[in-house]
Amino acid sequence: MNKPKNTLQAHEQNTPKNASDISRRRFLQVTGATAAGFLTGGATLGVMAGPFDNEHLDIIPTDKKLNPAWIRSLTTRGQKQTYTHKDLKYIGMPVGGIGAGHVYLGGDGRLWLWEIFNKSYARGFLGKGAGGETFLHPFEQIHPFAQGFSLRLNVAGQPQTRSLDGAGFSNVTFDGRYPMGLVTYRDPNSPVEVQLEAFSPFIPLDLENSGYPATIMRYTVKNTSASPVEATLAGWTDNPVCLDSGQPSDTLHRNRIQRSEVCTILECRAQRAPKTQTLSKRPDILFEDFETASYDGWTAEGQAFGSGPVAIKDIPDYQGDVKGSGQRVVNSHASAPGNDVGSKDAATGTLLSRPFVIERDYIGFQIGGGNHNPNADINLLTGKGTQGGTGMELWVNDKPVRFVTGHNANEMRIASLDVTDLQGKTAQLKIIDRESSGWGNIGIDQIIFTDEQKKQDAGPLEQRYDFGTLTLALVDQADHAAASTMQDNVYDADNPEAHKPWGQRLTGSLSKRVMLEPQAQSTVTFVFAWHFPNLSLNRLGKVGRHYTQRFKDATAVATHIATNLDQLYGQTRQWTETWYDSTLPFWLLDRTMANTSILATNTFYQFENGRFYGWEGINCCEGTCAHVWHYAQAPGRLFPEIERSIRERVDFGLALGKDGAIHYRGEFHDQHADDGQCGRIL
Repeated sequence: MNKPKNTLQAHEQNTPKNASDISRRRFLQVTGATAAGFLTGGATLGVMAGPFDNEHLDIIPTDKKLNPAWIRSLTTRGQKQTYTHKDLKYIGMPVGGIGAGHVYLGGDGRLWLWEIFNKSYARGFLGKGAGGETFLHPFEQIHPFAQGFSLRLNVAGQPQTRSLDGAGFSNVTFDGRYPMGLVTYRDPNSPVEVQLEAFSPFIPLDLENSGYPATIMRYTVKNTSASPVEATLAGWTDNPVCLDSGQPSDTLHRNRIQRSEVCTILECRAQRAPKTQTLSKRPDILFEDFETASYDGWTAEGQAFGSGPVAIKDIPDYQGDVKGSGQRVVNSHASAPGNDVGSKDAATGTLLSRPFVIERDYIGFQIGGGNHNPNADINLLTGKGTQGGTGMELWVNDKPVRFVTGHNANEMRIASLDVTDLQGKTAQLKIIDRESSGWGNIGIDQIIFTDEQKKQDAGPLEQRYDFGTLTLALVDQADHAAASTMQDNVYDADNPEAHKPWGQRLTGSLSKRVMLEPQAQSTVTFVFAWHFPNLSLNRLGKVGRHYTQRFKDATAVATHIATNLDQLYGQTRQWTETWYDSTLPFWLLDRTMANTSILATNTFYQFENGRFYGWEGINCCEGTCAHVWHYAQAPGRLFPEIERSIRERVDFGLALGKDGAIHYRGEFHDQHADDGQCGRIL
């Protein structure tokens, strides 16, 4: 055979007749060789110009003058970093299953955030925006419902009780080894030392056993004293079902204890309230309906609010239906001067109400307009808050004590302020529009004083986003198990079933007693499991949760984990130990594996139909964006099923255009991104 005269001939001879037969390896060989041929052209080109100085070297010099000791430290094994005291404050390590919700382990071992209830927010993490605010001002622990773990000790008849957190022990240390968080509790006045291993099963190449809606809390108590110790560990939780959508008039919380051979379970549910359920509710008081043409009883400042409530018929068409309760509303966009959106939003002002005495538990109202919280709108250059904001403030003793903002929509929603701790105080409401940028407006209507928290109609109970079940399980036979107890009696209470109307706290508990000789230790394991099926996402509608295809409720999840705990714990720990049993630097191991925790946050979902779906960041930039997610390397190696599914169902499925372009936001965008296109193909 004659040798081809040039690279292009070689390409033609080696190109398969059926282009679909070409392999990825062959594709790279051919395209690489062809590119080389084009660059050289089979001959040496003469130099036509130059050389020129590289002006970029003035900005980024070749010699960065890096400290040689620092460079050497990058490849040194080093010591595993741990955290204690004030460094525990902002720790939040995801400890839920992949695509199953978002629960954090705090630096002191408390579980927090609990974004498992399918609640929707404005853009960004908890609706706080996507401009870096949470980086500059990170969240401290958020506890939407009360739950925790504690320890009662008895040494020679001398009892002491300690909560398993930073308040119960003076020396708490956190060691993050994702997927496991290790928390150690010590105190010079305690006869025991406690180590917590918190995790959700994480087993590479086994996605089914890595996506549980559950968190395992494995406590090992060691007697470090010279005397025998009786130790009782207790876990407790409030019933959080229908946490946000529930109402005393339509929701009944129900707890019950279930025992099996492998575990004891506290199950938390909600059901429709019986018609006989009555409320000790005082009549509502209408404070303001804004149905007059002037602001009687209100003092207006600035230009935004005009001379009186605006008639709904006079609101610009582009604002749509604001859903007012009557014929008029407060709307600082419609009433502002100007002939276009920008000029109207630029107007500012305030409305201050007449004084009133707080005589009910809640202030209810309708609210729309911009989401601008003056305490959260951070200047990214100065790190300081602004004096802006759109919303309504409650003033007591000449200072604001409550604030609520809009939701970047003209259509008003029902909302309320909890003022149960302010009964009898004289107050005023101030409606504010101090924002001149986009969504620089606020809408308010129908202010009432009431004993029942007013909420947007969430529909039938079983269809609400936060309807479902939550369980706390003890993997063994609990010595005491209570469907209802007081928090100071979680060690000894016993009752099998309890129910209360929504809004009345319903707390259940489980406890286990162990006897420890000097230097002996014992392990007690708890499991939190959840099952909230009604997930809906903006622009996608109801998508559900994939875990509902395996489990009918949280009790089924907890029972399954308890039954298979040895395997799930053993393989998760084996992976963690294998990862850290390396000659690579600890800092590199920490930083590399920590990023995989994104799969266990609300950045990433697995829908009921099995589809995997990701934001660029939590609640920001939809569509499993190809030119963001294609850079991720860990999922394809740890859980190749994820990447394979996204290629087949999205990139080469619903996102593939007729011209071969991969629409980089799935069904939400009909354009490709060059890096995403190349990354998905290669």
